Amino acid sequence: MKGSKFLEGENVLLLQFEEEDAEKLSTILNLPSVRKPMIPATPQSPTDIKSYASEETEVFLTIFDKDSEEKIGHVELILEDKVARVGEIGYMVDPNHQGKGIATESVDLLVNYLFRELNLQKIKAETDEDNEGSKEVLKKNGFEKEATLEREKFKNGTLIGTEIYSIYNE
Repeated sequence: MKGSKFLEGENVLLLQFEEEDAEKLSTILNLPSVRKPMIPATPQSPTDIKSYASEETEVFLTIFDKDSEEKIGHVELILEDKVARVGEIGYMVDPNHQGKGIATESVDLLVNYLFRELNLQKIKAETDEDNEGSKEVLKKNGFEKEATLEREKFKNGTLIGTEIYSIYNE
């Protein structure tokens, strides 16, 4: 495991993204069970991931299983408004590690860092209306549903709704 330890939880380590992480993250993102609930649901190459991580995100961390040191996903922040201190997070976990609290723990670590260290005032997350697992991760971390946007995204040939969840730094 390379990279500098950024955040550490009970079961996960969140390390700064390194270019070599892109290959494994691309493999995970392109699994049908991971790709289908994501927006957009298009194939992602390692080059796509490197570009996205370096150009579009403020924070992009690779999730490692603490025991096996295996790369199992990522968490990210897009800073939407630097003045109002509002950001949007995203996350993804390998299906082999889903249902074990990995996403919940990783989001918790990220949110606490963003409030404490970056002084964000509001953190948002968007998920499609059918992604129950993602909604549960957000709810367990104190996010509340703020809005449902009907027929918001075109996915797999159908217009679908998305839900926006938020948490405030109080």
